[in-house]
Amino acid sequence: MSVSINLDCPVCGSSTLKVRTSQKIGMLVTQAKCYCPSCLSVSDISAEITRTYTANWNERPEIKRINKPLKQVDPNQLDFFDENNPIFRLSTI
Repeated sequence: MSVSINLDCPVCGSSTLKVRTSQKIGMLVTQAKCYCPSCLSVSDISAEITRTYTANWNERPEIKRINKPLKQVDPNQLDFFDENNPIFRLSTI
């Protein structure tokens, strides 16, 4: 997996730092040698992931039954798959 981080050159301020070599030091730490094509300086960079956030996705069963965009769904329309719907109860008798 590659990660792109935009850094400015500390010597000339150019935003075109390029990675020359990189190595993974640990699970969350990477070291890289970067060079600036504008002023030809070389920089040593260490990057560490300090905190990670992940989303908690919950699936909603009613969404699986909709076959059109949510903006076009009428919330007042009867749900034929609802067990409390009288049409559903009549058809299962």
